This record gives sequence, structure tokens and C-alpha cells, in this order.
Amino acid sequence: MTGTTTVLFIDGGNATEPLKSAYVSKTGGSTLTTSSVAAGIQHVDARDEPVHTIVISTISLAVSSEEITTQIRENHPEIPIILILNSQHTSSVTQTIPTDCTDYEYQDRVAESKERWARRLHNYARGYQAEREAEIAKSRLELAAGASSDVIWEREAGADVVSVSEGFNETFGYDREGSIQFEWWMDKIHPDDQARINSDLEQSIANQEQLVESQYRFQRADGSYAYVKDQARIVYNEGGDPARLVGAISDITTRKTQREELERRSKAIEAAVDGIAILDENGQYQYMNAAHAELYGYDEPADLIGESWRELYQDQEIERFESTILPEIRETGSWRGEAVGTRCTGETFPQTVSLTKLADDGLVCIVRDISEQKERERELSEQRAFIESLLDALPDIFYVLDRNGEFVEWNDRVPEILGYTDQESVLHKAG
Repeated sequence: MTGTTTVLFIDGGNATEPLKSAYVSKTGGSTLTTSSVAAGIQHVDARDEPVHTIVISTISLAVSSEEITTQIRENHPEIPIILILNSQHTSSVTQTIPTDCTDYEYQDRVAESKERWARRLHNYARGYQAEREAEIAKSRLELAAGASSDVIWEREAGADVVSVSEGFNETFGYDREGSIQFEWWMDKIHPDDQARINSDLEQSIANQEQLVESQYRFQRADGSYAYVKDQARIVYNEGGDPARLVGAISDITTRKTQREELERRSKAIEAAVDGIAILDENGQYQYMNAAHAELYGYDEPADLIGESWRELYQDQEIERFESTILPEIRETGSWRGEAVGTRCTGETFPQTVSLTKLADDGLVCIVRDISEQKERERELSEQRAFIESLLDALPDIFYVLDRNGEFVEWNDRVPEILGYTDQESVLHKAG
């Protein structure tokens, strides 16, 4: 991501001043402030300075939160909107929040945890900024792909033939001339995709849209299917009817299969019981799954993104990591062992930790809570000690031999009666 994140505060009073100050000092981001909803919406629509998150204090505004979010969502459906509510608001307001608003909190609670909320706002803003930059990059890549696409096609509205570029044969393995029958073309589109493609095109024409994009499967000469992205421009005549369609097809099979594999792996990571996280070279969390946040008592990963791993350990463990474990990782590339983590409540818990160094000097961290394992080990140890005390209290000799007739267990009466020391008992073989 590039540039500073900017949060717009719509506040008719001074309710959000502490949060604004915390946001700037804690994250280095910038803020804008307007006292009215209309001015705020005008600023976002003008796009003179990008806004990545909107915070609205409803305390001094005459307009309801439902009306505010509706107005903003008309032109900016994806931008994060955070409501700061007065504790006097009715439940009918909060019920609309899941659909209209990204997040919300009451003013007194925000004031109590303004630094945490500043970090949360920063995470929302960074996420939206990344999405916008990805969309811009995608548009640029698509334009570049259109200029050097594998296949260019053209069809007059209602015509029975489709003209294709030479890239058609190279991409799909056919040996056909420059014009092919439209019916043959449609027959090569996967049957499960045909209805959707036709529907998308009809909808675009009904809305007088000039551009339409579809992804579908197109049959190659060998019978296999390629995943393609088809970007078409609809040219209308003076009467508003489609006159010609010109399109560019790109084979995205490799990209799509890689994306599907990445999604499968991402789902597996999110579903994992173990906590999984990625840290940058400074030891700050860049990613973590829900299980990792839950292990340490946090509601969601966003509460820890950007924070140091040191927030999750006490001083003694931090010193051990820095003096012993991290140097070993720098030398060998990985480390696995036990540690003691600290939840947000201050409670500690035993854990196994696996750390692997990345090429950019970041770390992959896998954490498992072993509290139950340690409790079972403690119980077994206590049981063994209890049994040994009972055996030692017996007036008679008690011992256990292995299959070779050697002592493996004995009570205190063995050396007293037989005269063997503990060392001799270990070496002695019963006759």
C-alpha cells in the first residue's frame, strides 16, 4: 500500500476529538473533519483527497444514522463506516448496523479505549486502501491485457459469424479461418456457463452499458476446457440498439487454478485449530487466523494486526526469546519448543511454538495451547507419586521384573531386606 490513510470524522460537536488525536499519534494517519453530513458526503464524492474510513458521531446530528449510512452507501458501498452512538439511542438504530454500517460503539466506551479504537480504525482504513489500490491495479492490468490479448473477436449484431484473430487457433488449438459460425462458437462454451453469459449480455444491453465482462469455460480442440476472461465493448446505433460487439479473450486457466488453490489453503488456515500468524522483520503481526487471536483472548485478529509479538508475553519470556530463541532462528532458520503465553486478561498458559524464518526476515508462527496436556501430565505425576508412597509403605517386598528378569520397579523394602542398593537392584537379575 502507498500513501497515508485518511479518516473522515463527521461530528457536529467535539465527541470524537480524543479519538482523532489518538488516531494521528498512534497510527501516523491523517484526519478530516466536517460538522455536517452533507459536507462530509460532498468531500467524499469530490475525491480531492482519498478517504479510507468514515467515522460519524450521531450525538449532535439531527439526521438519523439510517439516513446517513444510506446516503453514503449510494455512491460508496464498500467504504468502512463507523458510528459513534449516544448511549441514549434506541435499539432500533443498532438493529440496522449489520447491513448499513461496518462497526459501531458508544461514545463512553470509545473514550475509555481510544487507542484500541484508533488501531481498529487504522486497520479498516488500510484494508479499504488496499482494496482500492487493487481495483486500480486490476483495471490497469486489464487494459494492458486488452492491448495484447491472445484473442480479439468481433461480431455484428445478429450476424451468424464471428471474426477472430490469429490468436484463437494458438490459444485453443484449432485450425480455423478468420471467421467462424456463431452457433459453433456458442457450442464450445461450457453448457453450465451459457445461460449466465447470455443473461449478463442481455442485462448490459438493457442498461445501455458499454462494457461487459464474463468469465467462462471454453472448449479446446483436445476436448479440455480453458478458463477465459472475456471483455467486450457494446457499440450502439443512434436508436440505442446494439450494432456491434468487439471483445478480447484472455486465457486465465493458470491464474484461476492458482487462485483456487490459494483459497483452499486460506480456508484450511482459517479453519485450523492451531494459531497461525505471519510477522514482519520488525516482529509485528501482518496476518493471523482467528484461532491465534482467540488463544490470547482477543475477539478478532484485527485487534493484534500491527502490534508486536512482545504484547503476548511477559518480560521473562521476552528476554528468553530475544537472547536464545531468535538468535537460533537467525542461524538455523527455525525453532520449535515450549513457551508461556499471556492472554489479554493477564492469564498465562503453556504453549508449543513453531517459528520459521521467511525470505524477507519475517516469521511464520504456529502456536498450540497445551494447558490440557500439562494438566494430564501433572495428574499422572501425582498419581505415580501416590502409588510409589503406598508401595514404599508396604511391610513386604514389592518389585517388578521385565521379560529378561531384571528389576524395573521396587519399593524401599527391597534394599532393606535383600541388602541391594538402588544401583545394584538396577543391575541385578532375579534368579
